[in-house]
Amino acid sequence: MWTLARWQLRQVNYLNWVMVVCVIGWSLFTSEPISFMHGATMASAIFVHAALIVLILGSSSTSGAGFIYSQGFSRDQIWWSQALALLMSAAMPCVAFLLTVGTGLRGIIQGAFENPWFPLLGSSELSELKWMLLAY
Repeated sequence: MWTLARWQLRQVNYLNWVMVVCVIGWSLFTSEPISFMHGATMASAIFVHAALIVLILGSSSTSGAGFIYSQGFSRDQIWWSQALALLMSAAMPCVAFLLTVGTGLRGIIQGAFENPWFPLLGSSELSELKWMLLAY
């Protein structure tokens, strides 16, 4: 199962890392408080990321999927590996957001920029992770 999931993830690997870099940059250098409900920047990036993941992983017309099926893997195994790859692709930006906000790195950088919201805001932004997960 993990072999198939890694094969599926290799198709969206660059896309996931680009999104991780965007999430880290956005969460560290956005000066206003993070709010997925009121900010369209990250919500639209999540929508585009999710749509591209579905487009890339959902295309079953590739010769690679036929090759895997011809190697003896069942359709259920292929489907579950795609589902696992999709969940892992959605988890990568969420973990990046969790690490930048949860470890206090965002507070340190915004404090260095003399942002008046920090250190008061700090860990209250961590609750925005649920909206990010819900968006995926």
